[in-house]
Amino acid sequence: MELPTSLIAALEHGMNQRIQGDLDLKQACHSLQGKRIGVHVEGFECGLTFIFHTDQLELLGDYQDEVDASVSALPLSLIHLLSRRTGLEISDAEVSGDRRLFEAFLEMLPLFNLDWEAHLSRLIGGVFAHQLGNRMRRFQQEKRRGQQSMRDNIRDYLQEEVGLIPSSAEYQGWVTDRTCLDDRLAELEKRINHLAARI
Repeated sequence: MELPTSLIAALEHGMNQRIQGDLDLKQACHSLQGKRIGVHVEGFECGLTFIFHTDQLELLGDYQDEVDASVSALPLSLIHLLSRRTGLEISDAEVSGDRRLFEAFLEMLPLFNLDWEAHLSRLIGGVFAHQLGNRMRRFQQEKRRGQQSMRDNIRDYLQEEVGLIPSSAEYQGWVTDRTCLDDRLAELEKRINHLAARI
């Protein structure tokens, strides 16, 4: 499957406009000058090649020459990776060539602030892209729930099993006792001062 030329041209134009208006992007583009990076979508047998020049990039859909680094992944994994929702070290994407170069490329992408789901919908259809988007959102929700569950389990262990931190009820009881003690000490101090004044 070959990417539509109009899609590639629109994406290239939008990215180059952002480069011209952003100093950080210009510097990042300049640091990658002369490098060629390929992105391949598994299952659809299509891809893009990013060719970097001094202050702009070129996108090609049918590039046949060698590249300096490339990545190949299923659409969902590719979106996670390009959006930096997944680190390269835990991604199931297959990277070949200069891995450091590809890491630099990934660090540059968020500066474009691209909606990869929207671009994917143009490529493989809105329905499928929407399904991928829903799966990503569910993944993020499950991740947040898992993190909260882990925090709750750690708190329960520290409170109930080893007693390193007090429970909410214990802490509130301590606050109440402390307040009561402060009141009693204040009353005792008043009585002492009163007796001292009479001597």
